Amino acid sequence: MLSRSLPTTFPSRSPAFGAPQSSPSAAATTYSSPQLPRPGVGAEAQQQQTRHVVPPRPASVVPTPSPSQTSTNSNSRRGISSSTYTPAAQQQSTADSAKKYSSVYNHTPAGQGSGTPTSGRPTPPLGRQGSSILSSSASSIPAFQSKSGSSIHRRPVPAAAGAAPTTSPAAAGGDGGGEEGKKDRLRQEAVRELSQTEQDYINDLELVNEVFLKPLLSRNVLDKQELGSLFSNLEMLVGVNQEIMKGLKDDPNGDRTGQTFLGLMHYFKMYTVYCANQPHSDSTHTKCKAKNPAYASFLDECMADPRCRGLTLQSYLIKPIQRLCKYPLLLKAIYQNTAAEHADYESLREALSQMEKIVEYVNEGKRQAENSQKIMAIQSNIDGGEFLGLVQPTRRLLLESTFEVRVPKSKTKERYCVLFNDLFLCVKTKKKGTGYYDPLLLFLQVAKFIEISDTEEVHNSFEVQAESDGETKSAVFVFPNPAMKAEWAKEIKTIIRFYQKQRLLAVKKESSEKVAGGGSASADMPSVRASLASPVVPRASPSLGRTMSSRIH
Repeated sequence: MLSRSLPTTFPSRSPAFGAPQSSPSAAATTYSSPQLPRPGVGAEAQQQQTRHVVPPRPASVVPTPSPSQTSTNSNSRRGISSSTYTPAAQQQSTADSAKKYSSVYNHTPAGQGSGTPTSGRPTPPLGRQGSSILSSSASSIPAFQSKSGSSIHRRPVPAAAGAAPTTSPAAAGGDGGGEEGKKDRLRQEAVRELSQTEQDYINDLELVNEVFLKPLLSRNVLDKQELGSLFSNLEMLVGVNQEIMKGLKDDPNGDRTGQTFLGLMHYFKMYTVYCANQPHSDSTHTKCKAKNPAYASFLDECMADPRCRGLTLQSYLIKPIQRLCKYPLLLKAIYQNTAAEHADYESLREALSQMEKIVEYVNEGKRQAENSQKIMAIQSNIDGGEFLGLVQPTRRLLLESTFEVRVPKSKTKERYCVLFNDLFLCVKTKKKGTGYYDPLLLFLQVAKFIEISDTEEVHNSFEVQAESDGETKSAVFVFPNPAMKAEWAKEIKTIIRFYQKQRLLAVKKESSEKVAGGGSASADMPSVRASLASPVVPRASPSLGRTMSSRIH
C-alpha cells in the first residue's frame, strides 16, 4: 500500500492591521497519514487532485530529521508532531510556487524576492490564499488604497541578497542633469519654437504677396487707394522679419537671441502703422467684396489655390498683429530658462522689456485708430456733421446708447446719445432710413452735474448743464433702469472732476507767476473760488424735478 504524506502546516492567517505576526523563522510541522487508493482513480490522477501532495519517500533514503526541519505549530499542544522529507525537485517547484504567489498577493514582480525563510528550506504556499511567510522588516511594507478608500498594507517581500538599492528618476532630481539640465532643455525648446514659428510666419507673408497682392496689381482689380487701404505696409514687414530670421539662423543655439532682437527693435514700430490700419482694411475688404464682382471672383479663385490651405485673405492679414503679440511670450520663455551667468541674459531681459512696451504702444495706436474711425462714422451719419468737428486727436468715445432726453422748449423724445471724454452728444434718429439730425452738444470742460430725485413724472434721471460761448445749455436724461443711470453718471462726474483739477492747476500756476513778478494774487482769490466751485450738486430737491418737468414740453 502506498503511503503519502500531506503537509499539514497550519499558518497564521494574514493578521489584521496592527496585529502581531508569527515569527518567520518557525519551521512547518507536518504529520504523515496513509492514503488509501480510490477505486477507478489512478495514483497520478489522485496526486493531481490532491493539493500540495508530497510524493512517497524513496525506500533507499532514510534521513535523520534535523532540529531545523522539525518544529511545533499551534497543534503541538495536542501532541501532533512529525518530520517530513521533500525531494530537491519538489523544493524547486515549491519555491517557484512561493514566488508566484508572492508576486500576486504582494504586488511584487516575480523573481525580486528570494522566498527563503531562515530555516534554509523554501516555505511552500500555505492555505487557500497561497501566501507564504517571508522575512522582512515592518518598515518595508508599502501601502495602497483599496476601493473603499482604506489603507491596506502589503505583505513583506525581502530584497534579493546583495542587490543594489534602486532610485527613481524623480527621486534622483529629475531627468538626467537635475534642475539645470531641465532648464537648459526648456530653453532649447523655446529657441526652436521661436525659429520655427518665425519661418512659418514669413512664409505666410510671402504667400500674401505672391497669391493676393501681385495678382491684384497686375489685373487692375482694385485701384491703388483700395490696395493701400487693404494691405497697408505689409511688404515692409516682410523685410523686417526676414532680418530677424537671418539672425536666428546664424545662431541655432539661441546664444544671441536677445542681441538679435535688440538690434532690430526700432523696426518693430512699423507694426504700429499696420495695426492702426487694420479696422480700415476690414471695412475696405467688406465694401469691395460687396460692390466689386471681379474682386469677389478673385477671392473665390484664391480659396481654390492649395497654397492658401483654405484660409481667407482676412485670415492672413490678421497674422502680423497676432505675431507681434506673441513675441513677448516667446522671449519670456527663453529668458526664464536662461541662467543668470549666460552671456545673453541681460540682452534678453532688455529685449523682453522693450518688446512689451512696443506691443502696448501698438495696441494703443490700434485702439485710437478704431476710436477715430467710429467717431468719423458717427459724424458722417449726422446731417451737417462735417461742421461739428467731432474728430479730434485727443477725443475718445466712452459710452453710447439710446434713451429719453428732455430738452427745454422741445418735445421729450428718445435720442441717440454718445459720451466722449470731453463732450456729450445727443441727436435725433431719422424715422426712415439711417442717419441722425438736430445735434445737441454739451461740452464738459465747464459743466455741472445735477441729481434729480424721483417723482411721479421723472425716474432714474439727472441733469447736465454746460457753458459754451457764453451760453448755458441743459438737458435731463431719463434712463430705463438705475444701473444704466449709475454707469453714465459715474463717467460724467469723473470727466467734470478731471477738468476741475485742470482749472485748479492753471489758476495756481498763474498765481505763482504773478507772485514771482512782484504782484499779489489775493485779488484773484474770489474768482478762483468761483471757478472751482463744486460742479456736482449732491442731490436736488423734488421741487427741481417738478420745475424741470414743468418747463419741458
